[in-house]
Amino acid sequence: MKFIAASALALNLILCTGATALPRQGNISNRPTCGTTGDAVLADCRKLLDNWPAFPDWNPTCHYGVNKAWNPVCEGGCCVYTDWDGALWADVKNAVSNLMGCASEEKNAINGVISVVDSGRVCVGDRAACGDCFED
Repeated sequence: MKFIAASALALNLILCTGATALPRQGNISNRPTCGTTGDAVLADCRKLLDNWPAFPDWNPTCHYGVNKAWNPVCEGGCCVYTDWDGALWADVKNAVSNLMGCASEEKNAINGVISVVDSGRVCVGDRAACGDCFED
């Protein structure tokens, strides 16, 4: 009986530990829509991704129509916007990484928007991009 109880406990520990050790799955629900707003500076966006902040700053906001959006991070001429301040920060970074597919090397520019499951939409653009990012 002690063996069965010990085995059950060990199995439970393995299952619980294994679940927390799994990497986060990508929550990108579709391909990005490119060319939706003002161009961000591609080099600045690369620098932002390489030096991604540990925490977002949800204080900066902007508006599109009657809706509110958030501008949790900017680096030089590259800003990230979200239409929800409850987005998981890891999902926002993953979305920005996916938006790099919208980049134009020739122009040193990037802009686009992408939907993230359970985290709203994420947009990359210049410092005045908020309004164009989310207006359909």
